[in-house]
Amino acid sequence: MLQPFRNGAVVIAMVFVSGCTTYASRRVPDVGLPSRNVGGRMLITRRDQYQILLRDVVAAGDSLTGQAVGAPELRIAIALRDVESVAVREVQVIKPLLIGLAVYVITGLIALAGYNQGG
Repeated sequence: MLQPFRNGAVVIAMVFVSGCTTYASRRVPDVGLPSRNVGGRMLITRRDQYQILLRDVVAAGDSLTGQAVGAPELRIAIALRDVESVAVREVQVIKPLLIGLAVYVITGLIALAGYNQGG
């Protein structure tokens, strides 16, 4: 009888781990601002819809610069006029937790229904 509950706990953990981060849109920095750090990881969409994932992003003058994720030796600069949108990575805790809890409860109800039917 406890096996479905253990399976439910595994499902909760998988949902929680896989769904706890997302990218949220932010305003494109203004041209001419002093150099400043604008984000840890940033998903940048250019006007041609090409997407670039950068980390340690800095806005300086008329461009965004950062290190390419997966290629730490590669530093990329993108002109702000070519940037369509920017999105920063955010951690979401509540939504995956609620989804995981719902899956766990449904799994438990199914297990109890099967147990009550003698299955």
